[in-house]
Order: sequence, then structure tokens, then C-alpha cells
Amino acid sequence: MLKNCLKVFLVLCALSFFCVVRVCAQTPKGLNISPLITDFSGQPGQSFSKTITVTNYQGIRVKLEVSAMDFLPQGEEGRQDFVPLEEAGPYSLARWFTLPEIPLELAAKNTVDFEVKIKIPDDAPPGGYYAAVFVTQVNEKTDEGKQGSVTYVVPTLGSLFFIRVGTTEEIKERGEIIEFKTDKKFYTALPVNFLVRFENTGNIHLIPKGLIEIKRWGKQVDAFSFNQENKKVLPKSIRRLEGSWKGNFGFKERILSTGQYTMEVALEFGEARQLVSRRISFWFIPLKEIGIAIGGTVLLIVLLIFGIKQYNRWLLQRHTKH
Repeated sequence: MLKNCLKVFLVLCALSFFCVVRVCAQTPKGLNISPLITDFSGQPGQSFSKTITVTNYQGIRVKLEVSAMDFLPQGEEGRQDFVPLEEAGPYSLARWFTLPEIPLELAAKNTVDFEVKIKIPDDAPPGGYYAAVFVTQVNEKTDEGKQGSVTYVVPTLGSLFFIRVGTTEEIKERGEIIEFKTDKKFYTALPVNFLVRFENTGNIHLIPKGLIEIKRWGKQVDAFSFNQENKKVLPKSIRRLEGSWKGNFGFKERILSTGQYTMEVALEFGEARQLVSRRISFWFIPLKEIGIAIGGTVLLIVLLIFGIKQYNRWLLQRHTKH
């Protein structure tokens, strides 16, 4: 029963690499776990011990069970596919864990720590390994009409583990931008929405981040950072990274900014700070602002002509009187 409940919970939580983190952080009246992410390096044969802290904000004593599952990338949106130990793939980490075997007792308004022991096998191939440690609240409740108590399992918290095994020479940090595009080629209004698809062809997770530069007629008009959220791309997977350029133009600048633009993305990744870049172009013609300007100009001309006619009529009347 515990495994089935865990799977249901994991499917709901696997919206992004940080989805589990957000869910955990937003339970002020329930339980809280820290750290939310553990990312470190090790060598074959090494052992580590990491402390997980769980805080109970509830007014009742709770019983907690600890488990672990590996995760792999699912799709390009950053979702996770959590798999049990028996389905461990090439990047399995959970099988290296030693977790508490007995349930943890946590009093109301209190905190408990437990150790996650990690032993990297002597023959572990170089690369990245990924798993999540889950803390499950198990409540016992007596139902009317039934003898004894019924155990209710409520999965609540998860902490992600990213482990890098091997030396810099052994790790393969490889990636490339396989697609860079805007959602349109012709814009009459901002923002300009764009998409970067980054493929990780190596054996370690990468965080591609860098700069978006906007130019018009070869002159820079704007530049801003990209992927400051540190979204990770797991090995042998593609990640969609989206963004938008809002263009901080005033009314006059918008009219004068009509023309073709180029947008270049330059991303760095890995310990060697490898750089990849792509460039695209699009047109920006602010029809609304141009229409207002033309309308205002026409109105000004009409008023000027009307004023001149009125002035000439006044001169004619004055001359007639004399």
C-alpha cells in the first residue's frame, strides 16, 4: 500500500525538478524537510553521511517512514519519472543509500534529524546519479464499526539528491543548443517569447545559464541573464528553457525602434565553462504606437488647417469692415 501511495504522490509532484521542493516548502501547518536539494561529488569507494531534518508544525505526534526512489527525466518540461529499486537504470543512486529501518517518532511542534548514509561502490562508473529520499507520515486511526485501527499513509515530503562520481577527466560534460526560436517572426507588440531546447549528451547533469543579447542594426539595445533559476538538464535528455523579452521602451522609443532585430543566446555549462550559442532574428513594428502617432499627426494637421482658415476669415471680416 505504501508503494502505491508513493507512486500516486510522485506523479502529482513530478512537474519539474523543483516541483517536489516547492510542495515541501509550502506546508507551514504540516511537515517541513531540509535540505531540499543535496548536490555533491565523490569517488568510487567513498562513504558519506548526510543529515535530513524534518519539522512537525502540527499539533499531534506523528510517525514517519523513510524511503528512496531513483528518478529519470521524463519529457522536456523538467518532469521526473520516479522508479523503484528493482527498476534501477544506469544512473541509479537509491541502491547506495542506507536509511532508517524503523519509523521515526516526531512529537508535536518538534524537529527530528536522521542520517542518509551513502556508499559509492568501488566499481561505480563515472557520471551522475539521482534519487529522492521521501518521508511519509503514517497515521493510525480507529474507524467506527471496525475492530482495531486502520493505518492511513500520507506521503508528504521529498529531498532530491544529485551525486557526481569520478574525476574531471572521467566526467563527460557535453551539451548543445538544438533549437532556438521565437514564437513569432513578426511582432506588433511586446513581449517577445522565445524557447531554447538544450540537449545533454554527456553523463552528468548540467546547468546551462548565460546571457540573452538583443541587437538592432548591429547595435545592442538590451541584454539580460537567462536560466537564473538554475534549471538542471539530466544526462541523455533535452530540456525546454523558456523566456521573454519585454523591451523597456517608452512611447517615442517604441516608434523609433521599428525594424529587424537579432537575438543571441550564449550559455555556459560544466566545470570547464563550455560555451554554446545560437542567433535568430525577428521583426518589430509597433502598429498601435505608429497608428496613434499617425492619427495624432493627422489631427494636428486638420486643426492647423482649421486654424488657418479661421484666421483668414477673421482677417477678411476685419478688412471688409474698414
